[in-house]
Amino acid sequence: RGGVLVIQGDHFIPVHSMNTVLFVAQGAANPPKCTPIPLGCTVHTLMCQLSAPAGVGDTKWAVVVKSGGLVGVSDATLEAVHAPALFNITGGGCLSNGTQCVGGQLLLVGDNFALGTANTVRFVGGEGAPPVCDVTVADKTSLNCSLRATANTSGVWTLVVVSDGVPSALQGAPTVELVPPPVVQAATGGGCTDVNGTLAACSGGLLVITGAHFSVDHTLLQFVPLSGQLLQPKCTSFVVAGNVIRCSLHLPSASAGRWRLVVVSRTVAAERTPVLDVVPAPPAITVLSGGGCTGAGRSLSSCRGGVLTIAGQSF
Repeated sequence: RGGVLVIQGDHFIPVHSMNTVLFVAQGAANPPKCTPIPLGCTVHTLMCQLSAPAGVGDTKWAVVVKSGGLVGVSDATLEAVHAPALFNITGGGCLSNGTQCVGGQLLLVGDNFALGTANTVRFVGGEGAPPVCDVTVADKTSLNCSLRATANTSGVWTLVVVSDGVPSALQGAPTVELVPPPVVQAATGGGCTDVNGTLAACSGGLLVITGAHFSVDHTLLQFVPLSGQLLQPKCTSFVVAGNVIRCSLHLPSASAGRWRLVVVSRTVAAERTPVLDVVPAPPAITVLSGGGCTGAGRSLSSCRGGVLTIAGQSF
């Protein structure tokens, strides 16, 4: 794939510029190139910088050294291979064609990849810290890696695959547009009292969450129980505006206990997850109606039967 090639033998001219390294193979064209370098040049050792141009093929080449006017042909062979080539990508939590990616399993399709873990995926350009994609599976024509971004990763990044130390070309390489994960900075309201970062004694009401990177159309709240609650809290009238989420927190009576509030934007959860200590108001009946009864409010009489409607709160 390229690098410094060490050739050992005898009767080399100990001046690197007076030596030439050639590669020959029957019926093959476009051979590798190896330019002698001053380092380590002696009568017994010759070093050269090897490069394998595009189209070199997976041919085995005989090594020929010309020192002055004399030619020496080695019985050793060198097998040159192509540099890796990256054609396209799919997955990675992207909407389409590598746009609005939030992370996940990314498939890279190309050629001349090394096998196993001898591959590295790098990212060039973009803003902030570069994303990471750890290679999990690799063969000659495809790589799978797990794409993830940090909170300050954004912008468009060009992908480069490095196989056995040799990078793929930047020109024409696929790109990914990374969307940073959501960030929760604070949660207030909801009839709660902030006690050392925990939203305590929550009774319901307007809940306000501030942070960053909330998707207007793809953000939701999840309430994860930390004990044996029966019913989840709910947040209705959900509005995302800029870096603020507002919703009306409703707490059924059976939701008493501790809940972890998780903000999910474009399938990615925020790292910070505030804890709610829910103390809903007891159920209360405000109005009775129907049931074949006369009267209204909370006092009915002469009931003959039928559908009884009970209105109230915290059911």
